[in-house]
Amino acid sequence: MGKDKKDNSAQRNRTICLPFQRETHEDTVSDDFQFGLHVDKMINTGRILC
Repeated sequence: MGKDKKDNSAQRNRTICLPFQRETHEDTVSDDFQFGLHVDKMINTGRILC
């Protein structure tokens, strides 16, 4: 039987591209808390839209 679309979409990989400064990229992406702050800042300043 065919798979349910909802189940199928949950298994797909998702990729987003975010702007980072070269100097802070490694520290930001290696720290979950800092990464969350960075994403929140990008949303709040309108640099990325959700």
